[in-house]
Amino acid sequence: MLQGSVVCVARQQSHRRCRVAMATEKERGARKARSVQPLSISFGATSQSEARETRKCRLKERRDYISQHTPLPTQRSPRPERHSRSAGEEGLRMASGDSSSLHTIHSALQECFRALQEQHEAWKRVLAACTPLLSSLANLAEQMQASQKVSFANTPLRDFPDLPERLRHKQQCAMEALLEVLQQDHLMELQKVRDTVGVCVDSVFRLCEQPGDGLSLETTFQRSASCPSLADMLEWLLDVEEFYHRVYLGLKFLLLQVSYTNLMEMQALPKAWEQVLQQGLQNTAEEVLLKVSFFLEAV
Repeated sequence: MLQGSVVCVARQQSHRRCRVAMATEKERGARKARSVQPLSISFGATSQSEARETRKCRLKERRDYISQHTPLPTQRSPRPERHSRSAGEEGLRMASGDSSSLHTIHSALQECFRALQEQHEAWKRVLAACTPLLSSLANLAEQMQASQKVSFANTPLRDFPDLPERLRHKQQCAMEALLEVLQQDHLMELQKVRDTVGVCVDSVFRLCEQPGDGLSLETTFQRSASCPSLADMLEWLLDVEEFYHRVYLGLKFLLLQVSYTNLMEMQALPKAWEQVLQQGLQNTAEEVLLKVSFFLEAV
């Protein structure tokens, strides 16, 4: 009986120990679970704060980039009323400036065309004075050529053996005198006319090219019944200047190459002279003066 009771007590103690062990094990498991749960929560909180900071940094970088690469806003444009008034005032100022500049240029053009009238009259007088001299040269060349064909030995003039040489010398001297008058006197007068016209034309173009006298395109091509356009008159001046220059050079070259040693060229000199004048369009200056006749009469 005693042995059986001891065994029961031992069994009960062992059961208690098992229960205590099991309870202790459960308590340890619960403690582990409680200790792990706050740790995971802290880790989650840390990752969220890091993500928030990362987004803040990216947003700041984006704002900095936008501020660096975006141009500054422009100033406000003025009110339409003020802008229209300023544009109108600017237009009036430009119109008044064009009118003043155009009046100045027209005055210079009138002076230039009046000087052109005087110089063209001098040009025609010189050319008219050259015509009889050219005819005399052609006649002398023809006489010299005819005297070279005559045999004085078969004529009553054979008693004067030096007559042919003296006659040839006299004809050559007369031809040289005529050429000298043409080259030294009349050709120099033609050159003077050419240079005077060139100076007048150059003064007008210098006035038009001044920085403060810029004219609008509409003003340049504006014309009326009594006043040609500025563009046309400037073009006519260039044509007249070219006419005098081309004709003068042609006549000068013609007189320089002629010589009494070539009698055929000397006889053809008047015809060649007329050809140079025709090639130079002799009526160019007269046509221009006719086109600006009403313009010159305007006050």
